Amino acid sequence: DELHAEIFSGERQLTDLNRRILSLCLKWLGWKKSVTPTTTYEPAPSFHDLRGVISAKSGFENRTFYHPHPYQQVFGKAFVPNLSIIDLISCVGPHAGQVIEASLKSKLNK
Repeated sequence: DELHAEIFSGERQLTDLNRRILSLCLKWLGWKKSVTPTTTYEPAPSFHDLRGVISAKSGFENRTFYHPHPYQQVFGKAFVPNLSIIDLISCVGPHAGQVIEASLKSKLNK
Protein backbone atom coordinates (compact mmCIF):
# COMPACT_ATOMS: atom_id res chain seq x y z
CA ASP A 1 0.00 0.00 0.00
CA GLU A 2 2.82 2.41 0.81
CA LEU A 3 4.53 1.79 -2.52
CA HIS A 4 1.25 2.20 -4.40
CA ALA A 5 0.67 5.52 -2.63
CA GLU A 6 4.11 6.77 -3.67
CA ILE A 7 3.83 5.62 -7.27
CA PHE A 8 0.45 7.30 -7.65
CA SER A 9 1.32 10.38 -5.56
CA GLY A 10 1.05 12.64 -8.59
CA GLU A 11 4.70 13.69 -8.63
CA ARG A 12 5.39 15.47 -11.89
CA GLN A 13 9.18 15.11 -11.85
CA LEU A 14 10.84 11.69 -12.00
CA THR A 15 13.59 12.85 -9.64
CA ASP A 16 10.99 13.72 -7.01
CA LEU A 17 9.29 10.33 -7.40
CA ASN A 18 12.65 8.55 -7.20
CA ARG A 19 13.52 10.45 -4.01
CA ARG A 20 10.16 9.51 -2.45
CA ILE A 21 10.54 5.83 -3.35
CA LEU A 22 14.16 5.76 -2.16
CA SER A 23 13.07 7.33 1.14
CA LEU A 24 10.38 4.67 1.48
CA CYS A 25 12.90 1.88 0.82
CA LEU A 26 15.27 3.33 3.42
CA LYS A 27 12.37 3.37 5.89
CA TRP A 28 11.58 -0.28 5.12
CA LEU A 29 15.26 -1.19 5.64
CA GLY A 30 15.19 0.60 8.98
CA TRP A 31 18.06 2.85 7.92
CA LYS A 32 17.87 6.33 9.37
CA LYS A 33 19.17 8.17 6.32
CA SER A 34 17.72 11.22 4.64
CA VAL A 35 17.64 11.81 0.90
CA THR A 36 18.47 15.34 -0.09
CA PRO A 37 19.16 16.65 -3.58
CA THR A 38 22.46 18.30 -4.41
CA THR A 39 23.39 20.68 -7.18
CA THR A 40 26.98 19.49 -7.56
CA TYR A 41 28.89 16.23 -7.23
CA GLU A 42 30.90 16.24 -4.04
CA PRO A 43 32.72 13.07 -2.97
CA ALA A 44 31.92 12.13 0.59
CA PRO A 45 34.95 10.63 2.35
CA SER A 46 32.92 9.58 5.40
CA PHE A 47 31.13 6.73 3.58
CA HIS A 48 31.60 4.43 0.62
CA ASP A 49 30.48 6.50 -2.35
CA LEU A 50 29.05 4.07 -4.89
CA ARG A 51 27.42 6.61 -7.20
CA GLY A 52 29.87 5.77 -9.96
CA VAL A 53 29.30 2.01 -9.83
CA ILE A 54 26.23 1.96 -12.08
CA SER A 55 26.34 3.53 -15.52
CA ALA A 56 23.13 4.05 -17.48
CA LYS A 57 25.13 3.41 -20.65
CA SER A 58 26.12 -0.07 -19.49
CA GLY A 59 23.70 -2.99 -19.86
CA PHE A 60 22.43 -4.88 -16.83
CA GLU A 61 24.62 -7.85 -17.68
CA ASN A 62 27.70 -5.64 -17.18
CA ARG A 63 26.77 -4.21 -13.81
CA THR A 64 28.83 -5.10 -10.79
CA PHE A 65 26.36 -5.35 -7.92
CA TYR A 66 27.30 -8.43 -5.98
CA HIS A 67 24.82 -10.77 -4.36
CA PRO A 68 26.79 -12.97 -1.95
CA HIS A 69 23.90 -15.43 -1.76
CA PRO A 70 21.12 -15.43 -4.35
CA TYR A 71 17.78 -15.03 -2.65
CA GLN A 72 14.50 -16.72 -3.53
CA GLN A 73 12.64 -14.60 -6.05
CA VAL A 74 8.89 -14.83 -6.64
CA PHE A 75 8.96 -15.50 -10.39
CA GLY A 76 11.20 -17.73 -12.48
CA LYS A 77 13.32 -20.73 -11.66
CA ALA A 78 16.77 -19.15 -11.78
CA PHE A 79 18.05 -16.20 -9.77
CA VAL A 80 18.02 -12.95 -11.75
CA PRO A 81 20.64 -10.51 -10.40
CA ASN A 82 20.67 -6.72 -10.64
CA LEU A 83 16.95 -6.12 -10.31
CA SER A 84 15.83 -3.51 -7.80
CA ILE A 85 15.82 -2.75 -4.11
CA ILE A 86 12.04 -3.24 -4.26
CA ASP A 87 12.54 -6.81 -5.54
CA LEU A 88 15.04 -7.50 -2.75
CA ILE A 89 12.80 -6.07 -0.02
CA SER A 90 9.74 -7.86 -1.41
CA CYS A 91 11.54 -11.21 -1.53
CA VAL A 92 13.59 -11.26 1.67
CA GLY A 93 11.76 -8.73 3.84
CA PRO A 94 13.62 -7.70 6.99
CA HIS A 95 16.81 -9.45 5.86
CA ALA A 96 17.25 -7.10 2.86
CA GLY A 97 19.64 -4.84 4.75
CA GLN A 98 21.87 -7.79 5.57
CA VAL A 99 22.02 -8.80 1.88
CA ILE A 100 23.00 -5.24 0.92
CA GLU A 101 25.66 -5.01 3.61
CA ALA A 102 27.12 -8.40 2.61
CA SER A 103 27.14 -7.28 -1.03
CA LEU A 104 28.98 -4.10 -0.12
CA LYS A 105 31.60 -6.06 1.85
CA SER A 106 31.97 -8.45 -1.07
CA LYS A 107 32.42 -5.52 -3.49
CA LEU A 108 34.98 -3.75 -1.29
CA ASN A 109 37.03 -6.93 -0.80
CA LYS A 110 37.52 -7.46 -4.56
